[in-house]
Amino acid sequence: MTSSDLSEILRIVGDSQNALIIGHAHPDGDCVGSAMALCEIAEALGCKATLLLPDPVPLRLAFLLGERQALSEVPEDLEAY
Repeated sequence: MTSSDLSEILRIVGDSQNALIIGHAHPDGDCVGSAMALCEIAEALGCKATLLLPDPVPLRLAFLLGERQALSEVPEDLEAY
């Protein structure tokens, strides 16, 4: 990834109102931590971030979510993201 790629990604996220951050099935620490970081970046750019994790976060990793709630199914208003 080049710096121009990163700039383009930041521009797209910054221009968006909503972001759906999707993690993989059976989330591990890398998945949850990365998803949370992406949510924080999106929100710092003024975008509302929603987290989607198809499986529950293991109890030992729940602290990574903080106060954030994760969806477990694709939202019906997917076009909004």
